[in-house]
Amino acid sequence: MKLLAKTSRILLGYAIVVLLVSIPLFYFVIEQLYYQDVDDALRLRKKELTIRTKKLHRERDIALWLAMDNDVKISLSAPPLRDSIYPKLYMDTLAHEMEPYRELATSLQVNHKLYHATIRRSLVESQDLIVGIAEVQGVLLIIMFIGWLLISRSISKKIWQPFDRIIEWLQNYQVDKEQPLINPVSGIVEFDQLNRVVNELVSKNKKAYQDQKNFIENASHEMQTPVAILQSKLDLLIQSKGLTAEQAHHLQSSYEVIERLTHLNQSLLLLSKIENQQFPDLVEVSVKATVTKILKHLEALIDDKPVSLNVEHHGDKMLHGHPVLVEILLSNLITNAVHHTPANGHIYISITDDGFLIENSGTPLPFDDNKLFSRFGKKSTNRHGVGLGLAIAFEISQLYQLKLNYQFKEHIHQFSIRF
Repeated sequence: MKLLAKTSRILLGYAIVVLLVSIPLFYFVIEQLYYQDVDDALRLRKKELTIRTKKLHRERDIALWLAMDNDVKISLSAPPLRDSIYPKLYMDTLAHEMEPYRELATSLQVNHKLYHATIRRSLVESQDLIVGIAEVQGVLLIIMFIGWLLISRSISKKIWQPFDRIIEWLQNYQVDKEQPLINPVSGIVEFDQLNRVVNELVSKNKKAYQDQKNFIENASHEMQTPVAILQSKLDLLIQSKGLTAEQAHHLQSSYEVIERLTHLNQSLLLLSKIENQQFPDLVEVSVKATVTKILKHLEALIDDKPVSLNVEHHGDKMLHGHPVLVEILLSNLITNAVHHTPANGHIYISITDDGFLIENSGTPLPFDDNKLFSRFGKKSTNRHGVGLGLAIAFEISQLYQLKLNYQFKEHIHQFSIRF
C-alpha cells in the first residue's frame, strides 16, 4: 500500500468516526438547549399566570379564564407542590396521534385557595426544527470532511513528488551505466537531505564498482603473459621423453588447470570489454546463419555425448550488433545446453522473427534461478567451463537491449531471447 493511500485511509477513518459521533452529539446538544429554553419559557409563563390570577375572585372567572387557554390546567389541591418540569405525551385530536410536550407542575393560590396548576408547551415544531438543523449540520460536516480529504490528498501528493522521483530513480539505477545524479534541490529540507545522502551513497558504490572492474581488468591483463608462458612450459614438459605415468598424470592435471585459468582470464577480459562498450562496430548479423555456424563447430561434441538435436527455422532476425558478441551470446546458450543435457537427452532450437528459443532436457538447478546469470553466483559443474558463460550472455543481451529469460518446466530448461 502506498504511503499516500495509507495516510488518506487513516484520515478517512478518522473523519467517519467524527461524523458518526458528532451528528448525534450535535442533535442531543441542540435538543437540550431548546428544552432549556422551553423550560425557561414555562417558568416565565408561571410568573405571568401568578400575576393574572390575582385578579380573579370568582370560580366562574377562573373557569372562563381556563377555557381561553388550553395549555393551562388548574385543579384544587390540598398540599402545596414543588415546581417540576417533565416531558409528557398528549393525544392530538385532529391528527389522532400522540405528540410530545414539556409540562410544568406547580401550586397556584387564587382567591385564598390553593390550586394544582399545569402549564404545557408543545414540542412538535421544535423537534422538526432540531432535526432540520441536525441534518443541515450533518451535510455541512460531510462536505467539509470530503473537501478536507481531497485537499489533503492533493497537497500530500504534491509534497511527496520529490520522494517518488527518488524511488523511481533508484529503481532505474544501474551501477554499470552512466546516469546523472538526482537534483538535490526540491524545496523540502528532508527530501533535499535524502537526495544528498542517496547521491553520496551512489557515488561511493560507483567508485567501488569502477575500482573493482579496473582491478579485474588489470589483473586479467597482467595474468595473460605468465599464464601463456606457463602453458607453453607445460606443453614442452608433456612432450618430453622419459616421463613416468604418474608424472604424466600430474602434468595433465596441471595443464587442465592452466587451461581453465586461461579461459577464466579471457572471460573476465571479455566482460570488462563489454561493460566498457569496446565493440563499437555494429553491423546486421543473421541469427540463423550464426546458429548454423555454431552448431557446425559443436557437431563433434553433440555426436560424442550423444544428444538429439532438433532445429526449426520460422524466420531469420537480423540483429544490429557486433558479430563477435552476437556469436558469443548464441554460442554460450547453445554450449550451455549441450554441456548440461544428459546422455540421450534432447535439445530443441527455434528461430523466429521475434525471438530465439533453446530448450534442453535435464534436472532442476541446484541453486536459485536468480543466480543463474550472475558472475560466480553458482558452482560450475562443467570441468571445461568457469561459470561465466551465462553472465557474459546476459551482459551482451543487456548491451543490445534484448530480453534474455530462463524458466524450468517439466524437466525442460528453457532460455529465450525476445528481439
